[in-house]
Amino acid sequence: MKKEWDEFYYISPFSILSDFGTPSYLKKPYYFIYGNLWRVNKVIDYCVNSPNMFIGRSGIFLKNYHPKLYKKLKPSFPDKPPYFVDRNKKYIKRENFDKSIIEDEITQIDEWYNFKIDKIIKKLLKKNKYDIVIVEYVFMSRALLNFKDNTIKIIDTHDVFTDRNKKYEKKGVIETFFSTTFNEESKGLNRADKVIAIQKEEEIIFKNMVDRPIFTIGHCVELLKPSIKNNVKNRILFLGTANKANIHGVKYFIEEIFPLIKEKIPDTKLVLAGKISDSFKDFKDCIRLGEVDSLRNAYDFSDVVINPTLIGTGLKIKNIEALGYGKPLVMSLHSSEGIIGEDKKDFVIAKNNLEFSKSIIKILTDVNYMNELSNNAYKLAKKYNYNNINIIKELMD
Repeated sequence: MKKEWDEFYYISPFSILSDFGTPSYLKKPYYFIYGNLWRVNKVIDYCVNSPNMFIGRSGIFLKNYHPKLYKKLKPSFPDKPPYFVDRNKKYIKRENFDKSIIEDEITQIDEWYNFKIDKIIKKLLKKNKYDIVIVEYVFMSRALLNFKDNTIKIIDTHDVFTDRNKKYEKKGVIETFFSTTFNEESKGLNRADKVIAIQKEEEIIFKNMVDRPIFTIGHCVELLKPSIKNNVKNRILFLGTANKANIHGVKYFIEEIFPLIKEKIPDTKLVLAGKISDSFKDFKDCIRLGEVDSLRNAYDFSDVVINPTLIGTGLKIKNIEALGYGKPLVMSLHSSEGIIGEDKKDFVIAKNNLEFSKSIIKILTDVNYMNELSNNAYKLAKKYNYNNINIIKELMD
C-alpha cells in the first residue's frame, strides 16, 4: 500500500540557478547539466501525478522548468539564495561562512558543501515537516544531518566518486571535478536511509560501502518509433558537450577508427552536435551542427550513432537517448557500462578499433541490419523507461 507523503523536499547543487533566472542556454539539450535536470524532474513528475503529495524544492529553477507546478505548489524558498553572482567576473561564487561554529566533524566529503544551506533548511523546518528528503550527489550529503530520524533520507548519487579523477589520469586526462576516497564516500552515503545508483555496476560498488537499500534508476528518455529506412547517407553522429571525456573519445575515434571506415566507404562523414563541435573545427570530414534546439533533428540527420568514450563514470545518457530515438548505436566497451541489452541485436559493443570500424561499415552497407537494430533499440528504450518508473515507485513506497 502506498504511503501518502505529506511533504517532499529536494536539495540539489543546481540551486545555483536561483533568483537570477535561468539563462536560455541552460535549457539546451547539450548543456552539461541538462541530463541531470531531466533526471531530477522525473522523480518530481512521479510525485506530482500521485495523490496527496506536496513538493517543495530548494532550487528555484523549478520556476523556470515547471512554472505551472511552481505556481500551484508555492514552495517555501529563502529570501536570499545561498549563492550570489559577481556580474563583473561572470561566475557564481559561494558565500563565506565561519565553519568553526559547526559542531560535527568536517572532512573531505564535505569540502564542496555550502554551509549556508543548513541555515536555509533550518528555516524551512520551522515552517514544515518533511517526510522525505532527497539530496543530489554524495558531496551534498551533509544536508541530511539537519533532518531527524522520522524523515526518510535519500541520496541520488549520479556517479561513483571514489578515485574518480585518478581514473581520468590513467588515460592522460586531468580532471578537476569532485573526487574522494572509499571511506569518505562511504561516510557520505551512510547519512542516507536509501541510496539511488544510476547503473547496475555502480550499485555493486555501493553495496560494498553501505548497508542500505540501493535502488538503480537510470535515465528516462523521449521515445520516437523509427520508420523503415531505405536511403543511407553515411553519416555517423556523436553528440554531447565539450567535456574532457567526450573530447578524448572523439579524438580517439577520428585518429584510430574513422580512417578504417573511410577506406571502405570514402564519402562517410562524422556529424558532431552540441558544444563538442567547437573542439574539432579543423577536422575536414565533419559536419558540425553545433547546438541545436531539437535532438530529433540531429538524430534524423544521421544514420548511426557512436559513443567511443574511454573515460568517465555514471550512466552514459547519450546512449539511452540514441536508443529512445531508435538509432543504431555502436559503443566502446567502456561507454557501454550500465546498458542492459543484447549485443549485436539491440546495439553493438566494440571491443577494439577494428571491431568498431567493421560494425559501423556493416550498419551503413546493410540497410536491413540497420532497420533491425533501430527497431530493437526503440523496444529496449521503451522497456527501460517502464522499468525505471516502477523502481521510482518502489523508492517512494
